Amino acid sequence: MKETTLQVLQTLNRYKIYIGIGIGVAIAAGGGTTFLLTEKARKAEAVWQSLWKINSDLAMSAQQGKAKRIEHQH
Repeated sequence: MKETTLQVLQTLNRYKIYIGIGIGVAIAAGGGTTFLLTEKARKAEAVWQSLWKINSDLAMSAQQGKAKRIEHQH
C-alpha cells in the first residue's frame, strides 16, 4: 500500500507541470465560457427590454388614437 502510494506521488510530482497547465487551461476555458454566456444573456435581456418598450409605445399610441377619435365623434 505504501509503495503504491509512493509511486503515485512520484508520478504526480513528475508530471506536476502538465497537471498545472491542464488545470489552468480548464479554468481559462470555464471562465471564457461563463463570460460568453453572461454576455449572451445580457444581449437577450436588452432585446426583450427593447421589444417591451416598443410594445408599450405602440399600446400608448393606440390608446391616444382611440381617445382622439372619441373626442372628434362628440
